[in-house]
Amino acid sequence: MPNSNSPRPKRLWVAAIMNVVVAGITVVALVFMMTNDRVPVEVRPTATGAIMSGFLAAFLIATSLLTFLGYPKARWAVLGGALMFYGILLLQSLRLIVHPSEMLPEGSSPQLWANVIRNAIEISVNVWVFLSAKVVAFLRSADAPT
Repeated sequence: MPNSNSPRPKRLWVAAIMNVVVAGITVVALVFMMTNDRVPVEVRPTATGAIMSGFLAAFLIATSLLTFLGYPKARWAVLGGALMFYGILLLQSLRLIVHPSEMLPEGSSPQLWANVIRNAIEISVNVWVFLSAKVVAFLRSADAPT
């Protein structure tokens, strides 16, 4: 495990916790949707979609934790994973706003807009954190031999 001479920035705490919690909720929701009989078959994701979503969520969790622990190369992986994870969610909500489905309840547009805004904020937080000078300095000092 890399040692760090500089303190771990608070923004790195925020981004890592946010990524782990949101991606963790995704994994729990996927398991619930795929295993619970009360979830209608029409609502369940396909096996391929569930595997891809689960892999991307697990990847985001793992790379967030590795970056939090001070592995410098994981910074780019977590940034790419976050852009894909939150970007896909943002695009899904936008698609449902532009082309509503009959399966959506009436008046769900405000919730979809809230999802779009939340995902844009999550993308912004990840870009800000993992490209910030403080996090780069922390990861450089973690990588430096002691």
